[in-house]
Amino acid sequence: MRWPYVAFPEGLEAESSAELEKLMEEVSSPVVMPHRLPGRTPAARKAAIEKYGGVERFPEPAVSQALDWLKDHQQNNGAWHADGRLEEAGEVLSTSLALLAFLTHGETPASAKYGPTVGKGLRYLFEHQDENGSFQPAEPDSRIGQAVATYAWAQAYLMTENILMREPLKRGVKMLGMQIKEFEGEKDDLSKYWQVRALSSASRALRGDPEAGKLLQQVVDEMLLPGDGQGNEPENKSFLAGKAISLYLARRTPSEAFRESIQFLEKYTQPESLPQWGKVNTNAESEGEILFWYLAVNAFFAEDPSGENFRLYMPALVKALVLNQAEDGQWMDGTESGKRLGSVGNTSLAALSLMVYYQSYSLHPVYVPVPGEKDAEIAPKDIDFELFRLNKK
Repeated sequence: MRWPYVAFPEGLEAESSAELEKLMEEVSSPVVMPHRLPGRTPAARKAAIEKYGGVERFPEPAVSQALDWLKDHQQNNGAWHADGRLEEAGEVLSTSLALLAFLTHGETPASAKYGPTVGKGLRYLFEHQDENGSFQPAEPDSRIGQAVATYAWAQAYLMTENILMREPLKRGVKMLGMQIKEFEGEKDDLSKYWQVRALSSASRALRGDPEAGKLLQQVVDEMLLPGDGQGNEPENKSFLAGKAISLYLARRTPSEAFRESIQFLEKYTQPESLPQWGKVNTNAESEGEILFWYLAVNAFFAEDPSGENFRLYMPALVKALVLNQAEDGQWMDGTESGKRLGSVGNTSLAALSLMVYYQSYSLHPVYVPVPGEKDAEIAPKDIDFELFRLNKK
């Protein structure tokens, strides 16, 4: 398969599609730079568990079983289908959520057990990004698909520091900007939350890219807009949890909006409202319990990982997920939104929820460069040209 678009360093071009095949070999041999996401090394994860885990021990076996299930249900082309079917048809959203689960666990294309899985997933995204930066197919919501794919790519770039991943990330941010402009002023569902996560990670990966930072603040501003007065206000629990996380990432935690969002969410730390498997809301407000649990636990962790809200919520979440994981390692949410996410989306989000202890390094504020810090310039010496034959123009 010929890749649709590849941006090589200036002055270089690939001889043929064979050279394009070699490009991802470089991504599969990354130089891991732990100072960018130091919370994802085994030692740091253990330290975080000890610090934040309290009497509840971190359920690493459940996460490992989930990753094994995801690994076994990846298609040959590197993609995942929402329901885990093994055929040559995948989705950007499902693929990106699965990749985020592996990346958050500290896995890269160089990892011993999951390296090929991560490498193939990144290759799928690379192959399915066009010259405008759009990841396709991104259905059912192209904005969510684009945002989660850009988020996953930014996380991979942060973990590998591979310069070849920079231009695809910049194109992904550019497409996000186009989508944000198209829907400017609209206060919608969770697509804005995923856009903020993508732009926050991209800002850090690109070392304070001003465009990513500006777009992030614009999206958060739109999340704070009042409703349209027609009964379409998306002030449901999932939106408010996403808004709280977004305000944190935008460095707006001192705001009244952040406090109000957390205060609203506190009702879900009451005994009758804590995570409980099988206690499913079926009204229009519900976004699906696993999705909401993922958002809520991250919101409480962002508020204060040592605070009462997180201390009350996390043990209940661990119990609900670990005791109800299928024997093969997957989770499936029975709500309507959960059904749309499929077993891959639900399994990925459940695993991400259980790994919140060391997500403090991905729930970072907008990156601000150190005075005098500059990006390394792209030069021939930065790339091992022996991995793929390139000719100067």
